[in-house]
Amino acid sequence: MVFSENPDGAVNAQVIGPSVRPRPMTVRAGDLSWGVDFEPHVVGRGVVKSDIIDGDLDLLTEIVGERWWFTLGGVRLPVPRHDELDAAVEHMADAGALELDPTVRTVLDGTEVDLSDRTVRRQFAQTTGLRRGQVEQIRRARRAFALLQQGMSPAEAAAAAGYADQAHMTRQLRILTGSTPGALPGRDGFSMS
Repeated sequence: MVFSENPDGAVNAQVIGPSVRPRPMTVRAGDLSWGVDFEPHVVGRGVVKSDIIDGDLDLLTEIVGERWWFTLGGVRLPVPRHDELDAAVEHMADAGALELDPTVRTVLDGTEVDLSDRTVRRQFAQTTGLRRGQVEQIRRARRAFALLQQGMSPAEAAAAAGYADQAHMTRQLRILTGSTPGALPGRDGFSMS
């Protein structure tokens, strides 16, 4: 979920869908943006992730008094300031604007579930809009990217993130980000969606 404020003070809110390939993000000069990266088992009420794969959903925003508000899943919530994001996520959950899928969370944590493989596949598709393997690839690539940003060598990052070798990590990062580890932007705010 991303919030942005343009130089005129207008605020926008978007849910950015999961991506399995590189995609451009439009950022206008002068805009200020901040947001929250939800885990795969978290979804906004009424948001169908499969409908926003490689896309996004604009949320209704309005100003009431001196505060901006956004609507998610039929629930009107205050747009959080940068330092309020953690509390805002708790507030969204408490207000019923977020739904958690315990099956997806349990499976991604590596715990066995007493469900058929078909049921687990269906649950992943419904909750995340992606297959389990795709979710795990994205998570592993994000981990490798974070390690690279911390200064770890590509070989070390590949091993720490669970890749068979550096070449495997390089192929996956190229697919997901459009760049190899050596060509990824520096520590200047680049992020994987």
